[in-house]
Amino acid sequence: MFPNPFRKPQDKKPKGKADAKPKSGGKPAPPKGGAGKGSGRPSGAGPRPRSRGQQPLPPAGMSLDRKLDIIGIVLVFTGLLTALSLFSANNSDIPFLSAWLTFNRQLAGWGVFGLPLAFLGVGLWLVLRKFGDRLPQVEAEPTEALRVAVIGKPPG
Repeated sequence: MFPNPFRKPQDKKPKGKADAKPKSGGKPAPPKGGAGKGSGRPSGAGPRPRSRGQQPLPPAGMSLDRKLDIIGIVLVFTGLLTALSLFSANNSDIPFLSAWLTFNRQLAGWGVFGLPLAFLGVGLWLVLRKFGDRLPQVEAEPTEALRVAVIGKPPG
């Protein structure tokens, strides 16, 4: 991958600070934790707080879960767009949709009618995968009422 241009490079200092040679001519550097001359801090103030530059940086880019969520949402919208354009009478009015449907027909033949279902299924699975047991349970009565309203025949 490409390096992040906005991330500051981490300094690779030797772990043994006492072994490191001072950069100035002959004076050794004052100890970091104590209150040396001119530090302006009382000796009982404790260790210095970490500066902003020494905190670890968050990982660059998006997490894998976020990427999979975005892919799932794109697949759901692709499936909806494909399904609506397949069953539209005027799908040749929009050049992009016409080219997309031609590509799908060349790719899948008669399976072009199953592609929107596959896009929707995989996309919904990617979006809903992290909910696990927290999804609401759908009871049978509302679904039966919807089935009777659409089909018109009660079960049995």
